[in-house]
Amino acid sequence: MTFVIDKQLADTIVKWHKKAMPHATLTTQLEKLEEEIKEAAEATGKYVKKDNSGNMIKSAEEIADVIICCVVLAERFKSLIGIALGSIYYPEPGNPVRLLLDTQIVHKMVINQTREWEEVKPGYYRHKKDDRK
Repeated sequence: MTFVIDKQLADTIVKWHKKAMPHATLTTQLEKLEEEIKEAAEATGKYVKKDNSGNMIKSAEEIADVIICCVVLAERFKSLIGIALGSIYYPEPGNPVRLLLDTQIVHKMVINQTREWEEVKPGYYRHKKDDRK
């Protein structure tokens, strides 16, 4: 089981996460992962059934959030859950879906890096409400 993501991108994600969410823990990141998986499942059920590339992008955006959480779990917290789920959600190199997901991960990281994050309970963060999402 492998979860291979570009090292530079993984480093960018972890560096941002440590800065934006310094008190995050393995437990709170697992809680965040569950939230993101629910959002991805809703988006997939809602959008993928339609034959519209814009809707596919929305699903990919939500899956990108799951992958970002998996990178944090795997790289920052050394969690096997992050590695296992990352290998499920993130296709192997050469898969055409990977290019779409890579683009969406970079896009979501640009958004995440410009957002303000607040600790809503010990170790658990949410972005302050804004019109981006």
